[in-house]
Amino acid sequence: MARVIDGDTVELEDGSRLRYIGIDAPEVSSTGREECLAEAATAANVSLVEGKEVAVKTDVSDKDRYGRSLRYVYAGELFVNATLVEQGLARAYPYPPDTKFQREFARAETRARAGRLGMWGSVCGEPPAAEGETASVQSNAGILPGACEIKGNIAATGEKIYHIPRCRSYEKTVINAQDGERWFCTAQDAESAGWRKAKDCP
Repeated sequence: MARVIDGDTVELEDGSRLRYIGIDAPEVSSTGREECLAEAATAANVSLVEGKEVAVKTDVSDKDRYGRSLRYVYAGELFVNATLVEQGLARAYPYPPDTKFQREFARAETRARAGRLGMWGSVCGEPPAAEGETASVQSNAGILPGACEIKGNIAATGEKIYHIPRCRSYEKTVINAQDGERWFCTAQDAESAGWRKAKDCP
């Protein structure tokens, strides 16, 4: 890998970019607002892949709408995508049809939550999963659309806005996981993750 961009994106030697499939790491938004642990996630990714020979595998999709290659990445025997999730520096975030390893990522996130690692600890101010709750608090990102109905959209300004089914804009709001957007099961989950309710909601 030539250069790490952030916790889930790298730049290749030919200048093209590669996005890790199935995970979502904290990042700096287009407005310059840094999500909690964005620097730590980037640093971890640097230590795992930068300047190293890696192997990549595909799923169903070859590229996202930004032209970035979508890949699973391995540094030797280490599955980089899963390692970042297990360290609490990325969320499990499957996006159909690229869901080959969604169960492995969900299990990795459950272990990170149980160990209160990274974003699941107190450093980000978000209550971690209590002991014994790991089965029920598995990542919302690991639940495919349809199981949870709240849409976590990211506006062009970088602002995170969630839409419940009663919002006027709900039906026309489309969620793109590769852009960092996600589904939530409850409004509390959305707000804890940094989203606010859309103004056209009751």
